[in-house]
Amino acid sequence: MTSAAPVFLAAIFVVALATAFVDPVRLPLLLIPGSFLLAAHGIGALSERILRSWAMDIPADSSILLLITRLSVGVSFLGFATVVLGLLEIYQLAGILVVLGILWSVVNGLRAYRQRCWIRPTSASIASGVVMGIV
Repeated sequence: MTSAAPVFLAAIFVVALATAFVDPVRLPLLLIPGSFLLAAHGIGALSERILRSWAMDIPADSSILLLITRLSVGVSFLGFATVVLGLLEIYQLAGILVVLGILWSVVNGLRAYRQRCWIRPTSASIASGVVMGIV
């Protein structure tokens, strides 16, 4: 099974390098979209664990498709939940939901890292990451 990690690591590297080149003072601001992506991935992985039916249709050898599906489900759920909780003026619960997503994503990342200690990127995954980072 191939890993989607080299693609996104290369994309993060390109974005960080371009930000450092253009305006290094703005590097800490990359934590904002990074935390949002971690929260979306965590909520998507948590919903995959709770509702196993939608993840069973994804082929086992397509890790990038699984990652994109987790991100899209997480973004959808986070968007809906934060709008509803914001309209109800329960901002603390929306923050707890984001922190829960970040923690679940970190826990899943540590589990995956223990199982697959070395990531062997291919030239296609690095090229895809560079293109994704530029876009």
